[in-house]
Amino acid sequence: MFCPYCGKEVKEGAKLCPYCGKSMQADELKSSETSAEKPMTIASLVPYRKGDKWGFSDENKNIVIPLLYDNAISFSEGLAAVELNGKWGYIDTKGTQYWED
Repeated sequence: MFCPYCGKEVKEGAKLCPYCGKSMQADELKSSETSAEKPMTIASLVPYRKGDKWGFSDENKNIVIPLLYDNAISFSEGLAAVELNGKWGYIDTKGTQYWED
């Protein structure tokens, strides 16, 4: 499972994230639930890196938003900041991109 605050992988059943120290006891983080049993939430999308590219995955490491970006920051208020080719913009939970001109 992943920490919804810092996006790092945390051992199953951990009470606190060893990286950022936040509590992992929130109801939506129960490991007994599967993504099929609950709707996708912002907290369940975490930055995921493979090689030098970033995307977003669910807590089961299923890629939800493709690994396209040079950098990515966790979701907040429905948007996540992403960098692509030296330019920063935002994406929503469906992967729709919003770039400033």
